[in-house]
Amino acid sequence: MPDDWSDWAYDDARPSTPGTPPVAPGSVPPPADPNALTTVLPPTESSGAPVLWLAAAAITASAGLALGILGRMRPGIALAGWLLGGFVSIGLLTVFSLKDARARAGAWYVKRTEIAIGQVLAVLLAVAAVVASGYHFADWAGRTWG
Repeated sequence: MPDDWSDWAYDDARPSTPGTPPVAPGSVPPPADPNALTTVLPPTESSGAPVLWLAAAAITASAGLALGILGRMRPGIALAGWLLGGFVSIGLLTVFSLKDARARAGAWYVKRTEIAIGQVLAVLLAVAAVVASGYHFADWAGRTWG
């Protein structure tokens, strides 16, 4: 005797079309196309790290470091380097990290090692900018008021 799906029958089953198992209340009926579950749709777009935010953070950190080095006995330049290398570049790195975390949660994220290296370098540049600018500002303040 061919399989008539009688083992799928429930007492309170909804009626089904001939040749398909009955559907129990609260369950999901099988798809009309048996290959529908194995069909893979192409990605609409691949996503990666938001490189522009990382580049902007590295550029502002480099500019802050340059201003910090040039800010010897010039407190305005040292303060500008401290703000640019600290607040601006760290803020841009924060935006990069948030957008990168969102992109990583997607199904089509493309991970690249260069991005992780760039992020570490941008952080190191920002720290160096804050240290150099802070040192020159403190040196000026100590010599002026000390």
